[in-house]
Amino acid sequence: MKKLWLVLAVSMAIGLGVSAAPAATKCEPVLTPGENLARVAASCPPSTTFTIKDGTYKLSTAVDASSGDTFKGVYSDGSRPQIHANGAQMAFNVGDTKGVTISGLSISGTGGGAWCEPACGGAIKKDGRNLHVLNVRLHHNLNQGIGNPGPGFVLENSEIDHNGSASFAKGGTSSAAGVKITRGPATFRNNKVHHNYWHGIWCDEYAGSIEISGNAVHHNGKSGIRYEICRGPSKITNNRVFANGHLKKDKGSRDGIVLVGAHGVGVANNVLRGNRGDGIQAKTADRQRTSGVSIHHNSLGNDTLKGCKLAGVVCRANGK
Repeated sequence: MKKLWLVLAVSMAIGLGVSAAPAATKCEPVLTPGENLARVAASCPPSTTFTIKDGTYKLSTAVDASSGDTFKGVYSDGSRPQIHANGAQMAFNVGDTKGVTISGLSISGTGGGAWCEPACGGAIKKDGRNLHVLNVRLHHNLNQGIGNPGPGFVLENSEIDHNGSASFAKGGTSSAAGVKITRGPATFRNNKVHHNYWHGIWCDEYAGSIEISGNAVHHNGKSGIRYEICRGPSKITNNRVFANGHLKKDKGSRDGIVLVGAHGVGVANNVLRGNRGDGIQAKTADRQRTSGVSIHHNSLGNDTLKGCKLAGVVCRANGK
């Protein structure tokens, strides 16, 4: 018996009979429907290109992006691969990253409530530098399509619709929007932003160097474009902004384009029609003095233009 115990002891000492450590999960960045996108992303190093084939993917937790990652949907019909957050607080977490690209996807179904507001309920959330979002549809998320991306943000050729809810539109904590940004520079180019519960595009908190051009912004519950205490040089040009302000229970800020304590922005060559508030309105704000605002060559139809008599605002050549 002693000999047997001696053999066992020696075996353990030299590693025999000891379970091997589990092997690291292999990075396999080409995904087919039904695979766990969050798990695959976690198994891959930074700067991985994830090829997401057409179909439906359901999340149980957010996909945590790493710097340099690309998430690319591949499809041949008119419907992008569907990423359903399944009630997760966000679908893609891009916080503390640099150079992430998300393209060719449809992202919906994020959840949340009073316990996590306003940091939840968005398809793409948190502060990532040089985030590029291209050819996506972000829809039916409880708070935002995109919330508070960092400097260098670009949104192009995308559709942002049916985001936001009453839960995320309360008083001083309101955050619901198609897209809300609080840092710049940022570029919005050739997008469709519509039927969001609260504001369509919302710039806030001293964000600077914003370009909003060539977009169709319509049927949002409050303002189509809200430029609030943001700083230039910025431009809001060549957009079609119509039929905003359809949220009947709250009559404030139902304008097509509203400039609140704006600084250094040119608003030009936009077409405004059928907004329930003013077509364009410039307003003062306690947090920042209005200055360097130029509103010119906009087509208003029957919409109204207000705020041209404010110090720091110049209006010219606006008409039907």
